[in-house]
Amino acid sequence: MASVSRSIAKAAKRACIIEVTSHPKPGNVSIFSSHRDLRYEHFVSAARAIEEPIKKLIERTLKAKKSRKPEKIGLGRAIYECAEASFAACGNRNVNSGIILLLVPLAAGFALNQRDPQAGAVRAVNSTTPEDSVNFYKAMRLLKPRLETRENEKYDIYDEKSDGKLLRYGVNFPKLFRLTDDLIGSEVAGGFERTYEAAEYLGGVFEKMEKLNPSVCQTYLYSLSKHRDTHAARQAGEEKAERIMKRAQRILKKGGVLEREGLMETAKFDRELKAQGVNPGASADLVCGAIFLCLLRDELGKE
Repeated sequence: MASVSRSIAKAAKRACIIEVTSHPKPGNVSIFSSHRDLRYEHFVSAARAIEEPIKKLIERTLKAKKSRKPEKIGLGRAIYECAEASFAACGNRNVNSGIILLLVPLAAGFALNQRDPQAGAVRAVNSTTPEDSVNFYKAMRLLKPRLETRENEKYDIYDEKSDGKLLRYGVNFPKLFRLTDDLIGSEVAGGFERTYEAAEYLGGVFEKMEKLNPSVCQTYLYSLSKHRDTHAARQAGEEKAERIMKRAQRILKKGGVLEREGLMETAKFDRELKAQGVNPGASADLVCGAIFLCLLRDELGKE
């Protein structure tokens, strides 16, 4: 049990560090560039901070699997513990709320079903309880991200009275995340299809390139070109998010970061988004999840 929980937790930490180290990813913090009050070091600190809570999550998941009580996994508890640890490690900053929401069920999925971890993650989500939703709300109130679930007045995430409503109406994760159009929240509700798709893409690019940085950056452009980034939409509006998606599509047609013209265009796009203060962070979270899956499937070599 200890070796399994340790290896999954280390993969989560490593995925976060690989994602933030990769450059250029338009609009995102990287080893070479910061974004407002967020720096590379904050993301590394957050990555290290979530390792122990995820290790504890895997230990609980394996026990729940053995006892056939998946409702005991405690995804909400793990999300809160990861949020609390990373928030403290980063000087009371929200660095990784989307990453936490994505990696926690993905990690539990591997512990539940190594043959089909996607099915395992779906089972973990479907087995959540209203208490998990309450713990998720507490985590988000600590981190204070901009969330589209706030638009649902019945379960306003920033109103503590919503906790009682979640318990009263039996709102678990599937019911809760059906209320949002957020890219990562939709992944939790929708079976992690986009994350697994990105992982397949990343694994394919790495198999050809055998270089991690360009493979990750190319996968980021791919994800950005496929989905409207909800974080960018909340920062700059739906029209801007749509333009970002189409710009990524045009860059990919030029080869993305794998060709000189596409690489130069990507770097230019990165400078422009940073100057505008726009960060397509949801796409970066998706890529972090894809890296995590590939690491656990041993598809990214020893880099």
